[in-house]
Amino acid sequence: MYDLLILLTDPDIKGTEPYARAIEQEYATHKGGVRPLVKLVGDSIEIVFGQFKFYVDVSCEPHVLEESAEIALQFAKGHPEQRRIAQAACRYELHSDEDRDMEYFNDMVFLSEAASSLAGAFVFDPQAGEFQ
Repeated sequence: MYDLLILLTDPDIKGTEPYARAIEQEYATHKGGVRPLVKLVGDSIEIVFGQFKFYVDVSCEPHVLEESAEIALQFAKGHPEQRRIAQAACRYELHSDEDRDMEYFNDMVFLSEAASSLAGAFVFDPQAGEFQ
């Protein structure tokens, strides 16, 4: 299973539509391979590759700002945007189905690149404890 936190520092990013568009643009630039079905489902996104799915939820709950400050303090030392990261009040939470054979690892990388293309977005891998 893949997990990423995409910390959002730009208050103009609202809802999941900006990320869904970025995902579609990311896959439009790749020749060959399988393009996923990107579905907006309420305040969530499903990225569907046949039977395999990635899921994205948006969270702007009060705890997000507290956790962003903790993540910045613990994992963004020396990062040039540490202060900005600490002020992320919203985030996208990306996770997936189990991928034992890592067939969708490259897709996780593409989804990370799509997130990085958003202004004021910082991609954090909580399992590795590092920013991408």
